[in-house]
Amino acid sequence: MPTVLQDDPLALDSKAGDVQNGDDSGTTGCKSDAQDSSSSSTSSCSGKSSTSSSSSSSSTTKEELPDQGQRSAKRKRAQGEVSAAPAADHDRAGDISGFGSAGSDEDSSVDLKLAEAVKNGPSSIQELFGWPHAAVEQLFRLGDAAGDADAVRLKGLRLVMTSDFSGMGTAELAVGMVLDAVKKHVATGETDGPLFLPYAAADISDVCRSFITSHSHPPLHIFGDLFGRLSKSALDGLAQKEELVNEVLQETCEKDKENLRMYGEQLLQAHMDTLSRPGSLLSKAKCDVHGKACPLPHSGLPMELHKQCQSEGCTMALSLNASGTECYDYSSMGEQKGLLGRTAKTFAVWVEERKRSAEDLLLHECTVRFRPAVLRQHLGHIYIFFSLIISPHHLGWPVHRPRRYIIGVKKGTLLFDHERFGSELNQLLRKPSVDCGILYCKTDTEETDIKMAMSKRYKKASQNSHFFSLLPAAKQKRVKFYRELPKVKQWLDEGKEVAVDLEQRPGSFPMANYLLPTLLRGSSMYLLQRGAPLSGQDLMMVMGIPVPCRDHVHHMPGFFKGQGKGSSLSSLNDRAIKSLTGNAMHSCVVGCLVLCMLRNVRPQPQ
Repeated sequence: MPTVLQDDPLALDSKAGDVQNGDDSGTTGCKSDAQDSSSSSTSSCSGKSSTSSSSSSSSTTKEELPDQGQRSAKRKRAQGEVSAAPAADHDRAGDISGFGSAGSDEDSSVDLKLAEAVKNGPSSIQELFGWPHAAVEQLFRLGDAAGDADAVRLKGLRLVMTSDFSGMGTAELAVGMVLDAVKKHVATGETDGPLFLPYAAADISDVCRSFITSHSHPPLHIFGDLFGRLSKSALDGLAQKEELVNEVLQETCEKDKENLRMYGEQLLQAHMDTLSRPGSLLSKAKCDVHGKACPLPHSGLPMELHKQCQSEGCTMALSLNASGTECYDYSSMGEQKGLLGRTAKTFAVWVEERKRSAEDLLLHECTVRFRPAVLRQHLGHIYIFFSLIISPHHLGWPVHRPRRYIIGVKKGTLLFDHERFGSELNQLLRKPSVDCGILYCKTDTEETDIKMAMSKRYKKASQNSHFFSLLPAAKQKRVKFYRELPKVKQWLDEGKEVAVDLEQRPGSFPMANYLLPTLLRGSSMYLLQRGAPLSGQDLMMVMGIPVPCRDHVHHMPGFFKGQGKGSSLSSLNDRAIKSLTGNAMHSCVVGCLVLCMLRNVRPQPQ
C-alpha cells in the first residue's frame, strides 16, 4: 500500500549530491524572462518582430545577419535594456488571483503564479481518477445565482477543438472527461448539457495517430506531418533559411546565448515571412480517418463553428486549440537551441496555422524555458496571453511534471473574467497526500509477463527472479547508488515509495523522489521500495489516462474502443507506450485549466 504523506512534498532539498525532480525542476512557480517582463506592454499587435520587419524580403541573405561588430553592439544595447527593467518585473505576477486587465490591448501577456495549496489531495487511485467530477463539484454551486447562471450557460456550450503535436490525444481525452462531468452535473435531460466536437488532431507519428483513433470519440480528422500542409515553394523557402542559419551558427560561440536568441528570433521571423505568402499553406491535407485530402482547420473550422451555432439549444459556440509544441530545443535535457533548433520550422507552421484559424481560445504547453514573448510577438494582435507554470503535483497527484501553459483569449470577440479564473484555479490546488507507489497496480500475472520480457531483452534467467536481478549491471549499480543517498534512505525508512529514472546518470543529475520525477521519452522508472519497474500502462496512469484494463478505473466512461486484450490499445508494445507518455500533457492539468477557462469566458456584446 502507498504511504500517506504527512509532510509537505513540495519542500524538497535539491542541493548538489542530493536528489532532484527532473527536467526543469528548479522552477515550480512563475518564471519570467527579463526580456519578456520589460516588454509586457508590447507593440506586437502589429504582428511584427522586434528584430526583423515582417515586410522584409523573404529571401534573407547572410549579409542581413549581424557581423561580429554589430553583435557586440546589439549585445550591449540588450544588456542595457535588461538592466533598466525594474527588479519587480522579474516576479511581478504575484498570486494568480490578480493578474491584471484581460481586456486591455496594451497588456498582451501576463505572467501568473500559483497560490500555495492548503488542502490535501486524493488518497486513493479511485479518487485520483475522479478528478473531473471533483473539480466540477468544487466549482459549480447550484442553488445560488452565480452557480445557476454558469450551469445554464454551459448547458448550451458547443466546443469545437483542434490540436497539433497531438501525441496520445491527451488534450482531447482531458476535455472530453471534464465536459462529461459537467454534463452529468448540470444536465436536466438526456439531450441537455455541453457538446464536445474534436474536429482535428495531427501528429507525425504513425503510432500516435493509431492511438488517437482508439479513442471512443476520435477527432473528425486526423492529419500527419505539419509539413504535409505546405506547398513546395514554402518547403523550399524554409529549407533555405535553415541552411543560412547553420552557416551563421558555425561562426558563433554556442555559449553566446544572447546572440543565439537574437538569431533565433530572426530565423522565426524569416520563416513567418515565407509562410505568410499566398498559397504557402494548403487548404487540404491527407486525413487518416477518411483516407483522402480533407479540409485543414483554417479552411474547415469556420463552417463547423457556424453549424454548431445553428444547432438546437446552443448558447455559446467556441473553438479551442490545445497543443504541446515540441520542447526538445527548450528542455534542459535537450540541445537548448531554442528557435535555432531543428523544431523551429514546425513551430513556425503551427503559429501560421493559428493566425489563419484564429480559434477563440488557445492552450499552449511547453517546457518552462519556453518564452511567452515568442507567442506574443507573432500572435499578440489576435490574443491576450496568460502564462503560468503548473505541475500535476499542484493538483494533488504524486507526479512532478512542471510545464509552462500559455492561455490565449481572442481579442474583440470574448470577455474573460481573469480574476475569477485565478480564484477558481486556486480552489482546485491540492497537496499530494500519497506517494508515487499508488500508481503501481500490477497483478501477479502482469508481473510475471514483464519479468519474462525483461529476461528476453537482457538475456537473463527469469525463473523465480526479482526485478532487480533482471536489470543490466549498469542499472543495478544506479539502483544501489540511489539507495545510499541520505534523503532516499530517510524516505525508505519512513515507508515511502521512491521512484528513480534509471536512464539518467545519478552522479551528474540524480532523479529520485517520492513524487514521480519528470517523465521523459526515454525514461526507465523504477520503484526502490517495491523493487519493480513501471510499465507503459503504469505510465499512462501517471499521465492521468484511464487505462481500460485496470479494475480501479472501471467506473469511468469508456474513452477507448474495446477493453483489455484484443483492443486497439493493447496492440501497442510497452516501449512505444513509454515513448508516447514521455511526450504527453497531463490530463488533470489540461482538464482543470480548460474547465476554468470555459467557466470564465463569454461572448463580447456587439
